Amino acid sequence: MEGSPENAKLVAQHGPRMAWFKKDGPEAALDYLLASRLIDVKNPRKSLLLLKPLEEVEHGGGKKMLVGDQGFRLFLGFLEDFAKIKINAYPDAASLPVNAVPTARFGTNIWLKLTNTLPAWGDRLVQVDVYAKNAAGEWEPRPIATSDRLVWGKGQQWQHMLTLLADADSARAQTWRTAKPTLPRGAYQVRVLVDRATAAQAERGQHRLELAGTLEATSGWPEKDTAP
Repeated sequence: MEGSPENAKLVAQHGPRMAWFKKDGPEAALDYLLASRLIDVKNPRKSLLLLKPLEEVEHGGGKKMLVGDQGFRLFLGFLEDFAKIKINAYPDAASLPVNAVPTARFGTNIWLKLTNTLPAWGDRLVQVDVYAKNAAGEWEPRPIATSDRLVWGKGQQWQHMLTLLADADSARAQTWRTAKPTLPRGAYQVRVLVDRATAAQAERGQHRLELAGTLEATSGWPEKDTAP
C-alpha cells in the first residue's frame, strides 16, 4: 500500500510505478491503472495487470498466480467486468451480473501444508477448502477458508497461505473487518481437490477440480513462524 515502509523501500529502488495501490482509495488506484495502461479494455486477458503476475510478461516479482487458479479467475473476472462497464455493456440494472451470495475474502499468514502427496498430483493445481462446524455441530455448507497452488512434485508437497471466506453481510465478515482475520482453535474438515485437466486444457484456462480426499484436523491455526 502506498505510504507504507515496505512500499517506500520499493519505490526508492524502482520508482513510483511500485505504488499503484493508492492510499486515497480504490478510485484513485483504478485511475492510476488506466493511466498507466496496466488494463487493456479492448482485450482484458492481455492486460499487464494479469500478464505480469502470470509471468507471461517478465517482472521482478516472479510468478504470483497460475492460469485457472482462484487469483487468476478473480483478476480476470474484474478485468472483463470493468471492460464491459467501459463499453456500456450494462445499459440498465437488469443487465448486471447476479451474485446471489457475495463473498468477502480476507488474506492471512496462516500456512497449510500437505506432505507425502501422491505422485499423480505432481505439478498439478490443487485447491484446499476448509470447513468449520456450525452451532449444531454440523459442517457448514460453504468453506470458511481456501487456498490453491501447484504441488511440488519432486518434493511431494503442497503448501500455501489460507484466504478466509465469509458472506459479505455476515457477523463473521464484520468481525474480520474490524479485527485481525483468524480461525479459532477447533476441529475442521479439509477437502482436497486436484485439477485433472490436460496440459492443453490448462493452457486455455479450462480446469477440472475433482475431490481427491477429505480429512479432519484440530488446530489453533498459528501463523507462519509462530508456535502452534
